Amino acid sequence: MQFFLVTLLVLIMNQGCSDKTNAFDMFKMDAAHEKAMSYTRSASVVRSFETETVISTIYLNKVLPKEYHDSEYFFVALYLKNDKRLYYKEGMKVPDYSFKMNSKSYQSIELLEKNSKLRQLMPINNEWNRYYLVKFNKSSDNTLKLILENDQSHQAVLTYQKDDE
Repeated sequence: MQFFLVTLLVLIMNQGCSDKTNAFDMFKMDAAHEKAMSYTRSASVVRSFETETVISTIYLNKVLPKEYHDSEYFFVALYLKNDKRLYYKEGMKVPDYSFKMNSKSYQSIELLEKNSKLRQLMPINNEWNRYYLVKFNKSSDNTLKLILENDQSHQAVLTYQKDDE
């Protein structure tokens, strides 16, 4: 009986090993996901040897140019220790962090819901991050520097080249 089970197991394992398929075929991505991976940048803010913030961004103008072209758009995944916020609604205190592109403030920022289709593009998708769609005015600069800075001047800098292909 054991011989039969071992033989059956070996046959099943060999069925999956052919010249036409390999383990990487299970991880194939569509064009948008491949572009998202190449236009994803990550950085962190460390204070006293402790990670306070982790930020990952995707430059949407390059990933989804039909939808995002009239301004500069970034999909942002943000982990903030102690649940600090990137922005507050009107009437609340000043945020602990500011987010700028080439020293200019954002035009708009939207907290994305769990079911947002943009969240599928981000390789880092978990319960601890907050996800934002951030819009900046169109820039004529070829280099875009995103800066996330806290109220004590610690910062994370993410750089994109607009003409990268």
